Amino acid sequence: MDAKEEILDDPQDDVVDPSESQKVVSEFMVALARAIRDQDMTTLDSLYEVRFNAITDRYFKAQVWPAFDFVAPLVSNDDLLMTLYRELYYRHIYAKLTPTIHDRIASWENYQHLFQVIIDTPLPLVLPIHWLWDMIDEFIYQFQTFHQYRPKLKQRTEEEICLLKAHPQLWDLPIVLDILQRLMQRSNIVVMLRDQGEKSLLPSPGKVANADLLRRQLGYFAIIELVRVQCLLGDYTTALTTLSSINIQAKGLYLRVPACHSAVCYYMGFSFMMLRRYLDAIRTFQGILRTRLYHTRSYQYDTLVKKNEQMYALLALCLALYPQRIDENLQAVLRERLADKISRLQRGDESAFEEMFGFACPKFINPAQPNYDDLQANTTLDAHKLQAKSFMKEIKEQLQLAAVRSYLKLYTSIAVPKLARFLDVDEPKCREMLAMLKDKSKMLVYDPAVHSSITEGHPVLLWDIDFTVDGDTVKVEPPRAPRGQHEYFLRQVRKLQTLQANVSRLDGSPAYITPGDYTLTPAGRNAFFSLLPNE
Repeated sequence: MDAKEEILDDPQDDVVDPSESQKVVSEFMVALARAIRDQDMTTLDSLYEVRFNAITDRYFKAQVWPAFDFVAPLVSNDDLLMTLYRELYYRHIYAKLTPTIHDRIASWENYQHLFQVIIDTPLPLVLPIHWLWDMIDEFIYQFQTFHQYRPKLKQRTEEEICLLKAHPQLWDLPIVLDILQRLMQRSNIVVMLRDQGEKSLLPSPGKVANADLLRRQLGYFAIIELVRVQCLLGDYTTALTTLSSINIQAKGLYLRVPACHSAVCYYMGFSFMMLRRYLDAIRTFQGILRTRLYHTRSYQYDTLVKKNEQMYALLALCLALYPQRIDENLQAVLRERLADKISRLQRGDESAFEEMFGFACPKFINPAQPNYDDLQANTTLDAHKLQAKSFMKEIKEQLQLAAVRSYLKLYTSIAVPKLARFLDVDEPKCREMLAMLKDKSKMLVYDPAVHSSITEGHPVLLWDIDFTVDGDTVKVEPPRAPRGQHEYFLRQVRKLQTLQANVSRLDGSPAYITPGDYTLTPAGRNAFFSLLPNE
């Protein structure tokens, strides 16, 4: 058996022997060092995606990987390899165990060192894109969990509080943002995506990958993680602006990593929803939920499943706010999983909206330093409460305006005082409700054929009613006829007519082909097929 094959075989013994686990880890690290030195991407991918997870499941489900003193001699005390090993070591603690305050400090320092080396040093390093994504995604995950851990002062020990006071810059928001920005700037990824597109993220034919390619790929993923941080802070407009650097319509690098694809669609769709762009959110969630993303080898499998469930809930929320026909299979899954919740949403049950938002939203953070003099304070949920309050304010206003819409549907014109009596409010309040309804009656919709950025869009009526207020009279516009299938057939007829006109010019045939005239010369036949659309 080849040495490489022996290293990649999964251990089969049921009894875990410490000496055996040390031997397996030694073989893994030696193979990893060799693959990195030789830039053997196939072996690196297998070691990271398969072997690391197999060793973890066999030997380290409930304990940490071997200490650094044991591993360092195996890789000749190489600083880069030890930095990568520490990244895997602490990631395993966060995934399978409970990190201590010392783990949080050490992991933070290791990430700072790792990204500093990548940004400033021309390394002859290649890593699989799954590893690069997991690395930077874990960096932001640990940042997020720290800001949920730190405010719970009542649960912290005296030693933890002392260490938190002594490290005020631990997982500090400005430093994290600076690292992401530097990864983007050092790689020049935004300019390269604009000028060269996704091909700038692929190795040149016949050349080995280099530090520039690794930086570009990390810079690309840094854009997506910056979008995540901006969503965690509730800055949805900036999040979409940042994401617009990536051409979402193109088959980009993010599609090659299931967890990255899921993250892009989740945060983009959530931002659309919070900005009242419900149709764009529905299209985003519908597109991703029709794609099977599960990647059973990845340690992020559970995260993928959870994100999938959250996006189903967000899709149900958006459909309740802007009813649409969606894919039949997707509709069936929604009814199967969320039948009761969907029924409550359709009845206007505010508690159902609040429950589903609480389940499906990101874990928002408050990056401010806590007041260490007030140990009873707990500001962990402050950011979540603020975002939930904003969302529920919108829901309550829309439910309140439903009565106004129902009355306006019955009239072509109605006096404001009369409408106020129907609504059981005074006239100023009625005018305020009409102004609010008018303001909320339109949303932006992104069209990739027209708009260059997902931040752009054309206004579309949110409801099937529009009106104007002329003095004391509300004039209701006649409802537009629902778009039927006839538009599709008319569009195809126009395409056929254009095609026939082109053929007639090439072959001298009649301008319109009649049912009895289908004969073309060979030259005309070839020209005809060359004109057919690629659909």
